Amino acid sequence: MRFDPKLYKDAVVVSLQSRMGIPENQAEQLAELVLDVLCDTHGGTDHYIPVRFVDKSQIEQLYRDGMSLPEISQSRGITVRYVRKILFGR
Repeated sequence: MRFDPKLYKDAVVVSLQSRMGIPENQAEQLAELVLDVLCDTHGGTDHYIPVRFVDKSQIEQLYRDGMSLPEISQSRGITVRYVRKILFGR
């Protein structure tokens, strides 16, 4: 997917409002600042951005509790390959 600053700005604004209770006008200013920094520091380069933060200790606990790799993968929205890498380092 191509980087669309408008799409990301809107998502950041919504996140700042819902997660941190920041008023819309301040959230918009902060979102613009964040996107400016990203563009200034990483503009023109390709980067892998994971779908979401994964707490490795939670993955390990789910595995100890008897969940299969595909079940863990589906419950956390990550690939089985990534689950395997977290658990076994391969």
